[in-house]
Amino acid sequence: MPSWAYLCSEPFQSRYAVAAWALRGLPLVIEIGGYKTPIDGFVGPGVRVLSIDPLCDPLEDGRVRRLTIDYRDFDFGPFLGLDYGLAMLGFDLPITPKLLGLIAGARKIVIEYPDDGLWLDGRRAFEQLRPALKICWRLELNLADNDFGDLRGSWPARVRRLLYVCEPA
Repeated sequence: MPSWAYLCSEPFQSRYAVAAWALRGLPLVIEIGGYKTPIDGFVGPGVRVLSIDPLCDPLEDGRVRRLTIDYRDFDFGPFLGLDYGLAMLGFDLPITPKLLGLIAGARKIVIEYPDDGLWLDGRRAFEQLRPALKICWRLELNLADNDFGDLRGSWPARVRRLLYVCEPA
């Protein structure tokens, strides 16, 4: 099965820098879908990060907790009353009451997905979430014509992206 090696490139990691900036000032970031380049490398010192992705590299160091699990199988209950931001880059998730609860409890939400016209799952999922969101700002990224490194065994890079910074509606 192909990988998403292009996501590890510097141009694609810039999405995390933007997301971390949008979530600045929050003491906790909950990330769903960090893959091999989670947001913890981009947030400021002292920010706690909980990253959930079945394909991430696990880590627990007191500040960062990366778990290789599907978000639907994780108990977010202890986090719901806390002050947190929610990051979902490469968004393509099933919409569940659990996800809607995370969105409702977040102070800020960053959602980013490919917008190349070929992979419509992210756009469809975002449109399902749209009634639960107040869009603060939107950023269109075109990462074409960058060096993504060795992409043998990788899916083709999906270079057109949309990034939304939102609050709960």
